[in-house]
Parts: sequence; structure tokens; C-alpha cells
Amino acid sequence: MALPMSTTGPVPITRALRDALATWVAFLGLLLVAGLATGVWWPADVELSAFLTDIGPLYGLLSFGLVALPVFALRRYRFRSPAALLVGWCLLAVAYGLTQGIQPVRALYIAVLYGFLPVATYPLLAGVEYVFRRMGAKKSSTAA
Repeated sequence: MALPMSTTGPVPITRALRDALATWVAFLGLLLVAGLATGVWWPADVELSAFLTDIGPLYGLLSFGLVALPVFALRRYRFRSPAALLVGWCLLAVAYGLTQGIQPVRALYIAVLYGFLPVATYPLLAGVEYVFRRMGAKKSSTAA
């Protein structure tokens, strides 16, 4: 799905939320399939009660914040820095997995569990990007 960046107005909030939720579900599906395909985990390894009470809601919330927030910010407000941090965070996790001798898929699971770190940084990056946009808009309006 190509994101048209040339439009001037923001995408409606419902479309931005839909795209964020779709991306989050796709990310969870990717982790599920990759985890099963590489043998990182098996359904027999996870107890249903533990998944529903302990790790499931935590993992869902962390992965939602990690993946859906940058997509929403990109689609609604055109902020590129949170999406760039998300891509960098995932690449860092894969590189960590490759250099430490563990599977890159297992490293992605670890990256989601430590996903509160980039999630806490998203507002800061979006704020800095907003300030630089405003400064650029003022310079271009005074030059004309």
C-alpha cells in the first residue's frame, strides 16, 4: 500500500485508525507465522490461562503501541520520525538477534517486549518534527 505524501490535508481519523489497526493485526500475524515457522514457540508451549491473563494483554498492548501509533501518526499527521524509529527498532532487533547467535524472530519478540522504550520516544520525536516543520514554514513564508 503506497502512502501518497503529496496531499496537503490529513487523512480522516477513521481511515488512519483503520490503517493503524490493520497494520497492527498484520504485524501480529507476521510474528505468529514467523514464530511457528522457525520453531521459536509452539502452541503447546503456551498455556491458555497464562496467555489470557499475563502475557497476552501485555504483549498486545505493547505491540499495539509499538506498531499502530507510528502508522496513525504517519497517516493522520504525516509525522515520519515515529515510523522511522519503528523501522530502526525492528532492524536493531534483527541485528541483535544475528550478532548474539539467537534467531532474529526471537529478537523481534524481545523487541516488542521492550517496545515501551520507542513508544515513550514517539511523542518527543513527533514534537521535534513539528517544531522543525514550523521553522521551515516560517522561513519559506518570509523568503517569498
